[in-house]
Amino acid sequence: MDPVPILLDEERVGELSARQEGLYTRFDALCRGLGQAPQHLSAVGALGSLRLGVPEPDGPVWRLRRRISNRDLSALGELRYGELRPCGEDTSRRWEQAPYPEQLFRGAFLRDRLRGSEGVLTRQEDGVRFLAVPYDRRRPFLLTSLFCFASVRPIGGKPYAVFCFDRGENPVFRR
Repeated sequence: MDPVPILLDEERVGELSARQEGLYTRFDALCRGLGQAPQHLSAVGALGSLRLGVPEPDGPVWRLRRRISNRDLSALGELRYGELRPCGEDTSRRWEQAPYPEQLFRGAFLRDRLRGSEGVLTRQEDGVRFLAVPYDRRRPFLLTSLFCFASVRPIGGKPYAVFCFDRGENPVFRR
């Protein structure tokens, strides 16, 4: 497979190659000009993305080598590019405010539970709807029956419960 670009804030900073080795695929990444802030590298495919890890400095460049089972890669689809993201935080540039989050869904279950919610963020990526709901441990969880599908993480410095839904509005697990 030919190497694909590695992007940081939509700028090409390196190359990511993938080579199948039996039941595994080996990823090799080489980046330049990353500065001092740690970044994690994700492989982005036609169907989703997968975190590969944090490149390590090696003189003037940063490198990452990782083997992933082919079974785990099936949800990725064809490799499109690598993307560097700040460690511990989603990049807020891809999220949009959802002033009426209930209008994002056709089904009554989600429409009813999201009606009147404030501060909800959304994004669409490769046929998957991402929904980020503000999270506060002192308040009731908005989508209690779906809590096991949530991933609590910071976006723009604030905690959110992030959910992923497929085209049929079914919750799905994402890394």
